Amino acid sequence: MSKDIYHIAADYFKGRITVEDKKFLDEWLNQTPDNREMFAELERVWKLTGSLQEQIEVDVNMEWSRFLENRDNIESSSGFTKSGRKLFRSPLFKIAAITIPAILIVASLFIYNLGNSGNPEWITIHSGNDKTEQTLPDGSEVWMNRNSVLSYPKNFKGGKRRVKFEGEGFFNVVKYKGTFTIGTGTSEIKVLGTQFNVRYYAGEPYTEVSVKEGKVSLSSVAVKERNTVLLAGEKGSLNNRTNDIVKEKNSTENSYGWLTKKLIFSNTSLEQVGKDIERYFNKKVIVTENKVNTTFTGTFTDPQLDEVLHTLNLTLNYSCQIKNDTVIIKK
Repeated sequence: MSKDIYHIAADYFKGRITVEDKKFLDEWLNQTPDNREMFAELERVWKLTGSLQEQIEVDVNMEWSRFLENRDNIESSSGFTKSGRKLFRSPLFKIAAITIPAILIVASLFIYNLGNSGNPEWITIHSGNDKTEQTLPDGSEVWMNRNSVLSYPKNFKGGKRRVKFEGEGFFNVVKYKGTFTIGTGTSEIKVLGTQFNVRYYAGEPYTEVSVKEGKVSLSSVAVKERNTVLLAGEKGSLNNRTNDIVKEKNSTENSYGWLTKKLIFSNTSLEQVGKDIERYFNKKVIVTENKVNTTFTGTFTDPQLDEVLHTLNLTLNYSCQIKNDTVIIKK
């Protein structure tokens, strides 16, 4: 595993990964099963220790040879399984042998193999370049947009339901005794039973929550007293830099467009049309003029960008052009 991947993974676990590094990490995870296994093992060490050593100033080969010798002695005396030996040989443990005391490594292997109930196993789902759906232990459902990550415990215990999320997802939370909490890098979202959309990507300026049904509490992690309650049809935007929260009427049905595969416009301002196109197709959209007084009405099912822009050209007599990853809409 390269030093770049190692540091990128550490930043990811700390919740401070950049958009560029997150993209690189997703591509790396999709390359081979070995990469995904390595990342999962690295995540287990992070959860056991709370940190990853970022500076290694020892003779790696010498320390690894010493660790292999200790491993062989442990195997012969403790009767480790083949799966335990496989973990010992993984590239991650070459790092772990240097950065974590040997006794902690042995203890972590026993915890992993015996499934210590005091440290409930967490499951992490990466959607990668595809959309995916995941059912949680309580029956709640999560639809994940591309490049999203969901982590949750194998079993919810004590009435507490807490998950971690990054990306964009639609949550259908079942009613239960106790709250359901979603932690992102900058916000905490609490619900009882409801349907809502969450969008949080590290590097984007805002965390957005759009409520379809029920009631949701959105609060800042950094400034606890900054929080707001959102009802059906409302949207909350948390400024990831200033921690300010703005609540407003959700004026567009297209907050869930990525899930419904529809773009719906009803006398929608051209400015909002541009924002919805930008969000749906992940393209930067620039509307150059007359964006306040011009409105558009139309519905697109499973839309294609060329189709949407062609329709705007015909109905509004605007010029819509695509240059690299930017869409320019002008009179």
